[in-house]
Amino acid sequence: MKKLQLAMMMSALVFSSNASLFAQATLEPSMYSGLTLQVGQVHSGELLTSHPQMSDGSHADCFQLDTEAGKEYSVTLRSTDFDSYLMLGIGSCADVMLSLENDDFEEETLDARIVFTAEHQQYSIFVNSYDAGFTGAFTLHID
Repeated sequence: MKKLQLAMMMSALVFSSNASLFAQATLEPSMYSGLTLQVGQVHSGELLTSHPQMSDGSHADCFQLDTEAGKEYSVTLRSTDFDSYLMLGIGSCADVMLSLENDDFEEETLDARIVFTAEHQQYSIFVNSYDAGFTGAFTLHID
């Protein structure tokens, strides 16, 4: 499991319970794109070396998603440039509690997907590469 411990500008308390990852983090928000995504939207972006670096050497970008409690959401991350790794947190990118993560949801691809039922008003979606040093183009689809 990846830990949300950024090498720069972050303090984190990380612990795991069963198969879930939970982390409380304080981040420098200007380091992330921080865009608010909409349901039905496909966002095309690029994971850059200028995005915050995690403790494993990989880079991450973060996006916001406003939700309605009780509704089911699906977040899919696809890239041909890197092995997609997706994390979902409760709250804003600047102060988030990670609750779900996914590496490869299909056997034939390296894409990631998280399906969840919203319990909170706002979630953060972290785009990340599974391996350190990989960046590049990606799409993020919200259903």
